[in-house]
Parts: sequence; structure tokens; C-alpha cells
Amino acid sequence: MNKKHVMYTAVSSVLLSSSLLLHSIDADAAESAKVTATSLNVRATPSTSGAVVGKITKGNTVNIVDESKGWAKITYNGKEAWISSQYINKTQTTSTPTANSTSKSAVVNASSLN
Repeated sequence: MNKKHVMYTAVSSVLLSSSLLLHSIDADAAESAKVTATSLNVRATPSTSGAVVGKITKGNTVNIVDESKGWAKITYNGKEAWISSQYINKTQTTSTPTANSTSKSAVVNASSLN
């Protein structure tokens, strides 16, 4: 292989790796939401019959990991838990000055990246 081909392969690999990393960060990103209920039950399972493991009061912010059938998965005291999506208002982090753009960050694992 000549040097030009080796450099092209290395740069392509770094760009592909960076692209996959950014996709992974986007897929795993949590979405913030504010609790609108006076006292919202935090449950072990996504059901009104699920055990209550805690409560979150109005105005507190939670990070939504996933949503399914009217329930939002959160991390509560280091464990997976569920709250009703009916009692939260989702918020979106925006960057200044454009209100339509969102901010994301990533770590590049390359020694050099163009």
C-alpha cells in the first residue's frame, strides 16, 4: 500500500468511528421533563399497580430515558423506575442564539481529526 492509501483508510476509519459515536450519544441521550403533578408516584414497573418506590414533587426536573405506552422510564435513586407521562412537561435544551438548534457533545478518540 502506498502512503496516500494508508492515510485515506485511517481518516475514513476515524470519521466512521466518530459518526457511530455521535449516533450512539444521540440514541442514548436523556430528555428533560418537569413534573406538573403536586406529588408524582415513582413506580418499579410501568403500571398503576406497580410498587411505589418514591415520590417527586411539582416543579422538579427528571431525565427521561425511554417512554412506552404513557409511561416514562427514569433513573431514581440509582435504579430504573417509571412515572406517568401524563404528569410531566418535556423541555428541550437549546443553544443561543437560535432557538431551533439543539446542543450535543461528543468525545473524539482520535489523535487528530479534520
